[in-house]
Amino acid sequence: MKNKKLTRTCIACRAKKQKNELIRMVARNSEIIKDEKQKLEGRGAYICSNSKCLEIATKSNKLKRALKI
Repeated sequence: MKNKKLTRTCIACRAKKQKNELIRMVARNSEIIKDEKQKLEGRGAYICSNSKCLEIATKSNKLKRALKI
């Protein structure tokens, strides 16, 4: 289990990637914040780094649903 790679799923395109390849978004005080170091407390959601996935996540409210806002 030492070399187990952490995988997460993009909420927009549902692609499974390694944790460090995705951007983590966190809900704090009803605001959505980009978690640069992936260390902030709170509910998080992962998105691919391309603009298409970010656009899909915001337009379809997938980001708000994933963060339970």
